[in-house]
Amino acid sequence: MSIHHGLRAAANTASSGGGGGGGSSSYTTGTYYPMFGVKAGSYSGNTIGSAEPELSFRRAISFDTTNTTDLNGSESLSTLISRIDNDGYICDSSFGASGFNISGIKIRHYASNGTTLEDEAEFTFTGTSFNIYDDACNDPTNIGFGIPSALGTISTATINGTSVVASGSASDHIMVNASTHPNRNGSDNWGSDLGDYCFLGVSDKKLNTIDYPYGGNGSYGSDGLDVYFATTNGLAFGISDSDGAPSSSQTVREGISRRSSSYYSLLTNWQVQDSSTGHGGRTTTGYFIVYGKKI
Repeated sequence: MSIHHGLRAAANTASSGGGGGGGSSSYTTGTYYPMFGVKAGSYSGNTIGSAEPELSFRRAISFDTTNTTDLNGSESLSTLISRIDNDGYICDSSFGASGFNISGIKIRHYASNGTTLEDEAEFTFTGTSFNIYDDACNDPTNIGFGIPSALGTISTATINGTSVVASGSASDHIMVNASTHPNRNGSDNWGSDLGDYCFLGVSDKKLNTIDYPYGGNGSYGSDGLDVYFATTNGLAFGISDSDGAPSSSQTVREGISRRSSSYYSLLTNWQVQDSSTGHGGRTTTGYFIVYGKKI
């Protein structure tokens, strides 16, 4: 589907594959399924573990099914949206610890009506052993824009079906559990401002220019990722003004934070930034759902 900002198309329902959460064998290889999702919004608090949006984020990427109904791969989009409204988040434990490996990730931003697809980012990779929980959610941050080795080679990086790779490689345009900070010396509560963090993201801007002008081109330790994440097109799930690289190697599911209560969101659709703050995700309406392509 080709989606253009200002001329939205209605989204298809979520891929169906039957089965049940927790590792059912009825999921289809090569098909995208929703792994987790949250609702965008403006929030006043940032206490880790007790305030939104961090609590919903932590539960979603921890595949915590004690606070929501486990997905089974067959849900319609309307069901996914309804559960996010009711529970604050969704997740499918089939993709959790030691669960399904995936070869592609999609980030979809749906409008507040829960049906219109605003924009979609996708990246694919050659690795066959990548598990989103084991290799990203429950793994220390990759410093200096590093990516998990289990991804192998990044094959494609697209937004709304169009490649964002004008030069270089696709890996120059994607982020997976990545910090701009080159050293693991931040604070243990994700409170440090020595760099920025992105859990999952695709940008039309090359990583070695994304910090500019705060740290200059290629100066990874700077504080500009959340301000200069993209030029025109970019989607991010879990983007933060904190550096995300605490000295204790605390994982993203334990510590994701915006660092300041004035940085409203952990979600970015670069074309739909409806908050005026200069930092943080800044996309405060709609729903963000992350899909994985089952191997």
